[in-house]
Amino acid sequence: MSKYLYIQPDLIKNNMFGDDQMIKTFIGMYLTHCQTDFNNLSQAVEQQDLAEISSKAHHMKPTMAYIGAKELHVQFQVLETAARRGTDLALILPLFHDLKKQFNHVMMELDHFYSSLS
Repeated sequence: MSKYLYIQPDLIKNNMFGDDQMIKTFIGMYLTHCQTDFNNLSQAVEQQDLAEISSKAHHMKPTMAYIGAKELHVQFQVLETAARRGTDLALILPLFHDLKKQFNHVMMELDHFYSSLS
């Protein structure tokens, strides 16, 4: 049983052909880029820009799948679809806030996994 709730280290290792240096390099990049991407999504939410919310959520989905965070991949899809369909912000905000909590947890897990690599 994995000690992680969201990420799947075995999937990450498999995706990187078991190359520890490659894994460490990519996880380091994910830690930086995912946080920047999420900050951009947060800004779109603050600006109530549905088109940008949809675009930014869409942009983040592949990384969530790549690290095995399936639940977050689905939540980014839900947020993207809601924004694209013009759903009222009063309904989008709770989706975003739940997603934000889980995203922060994923980032902690990813950071822990990164630190555990030799």
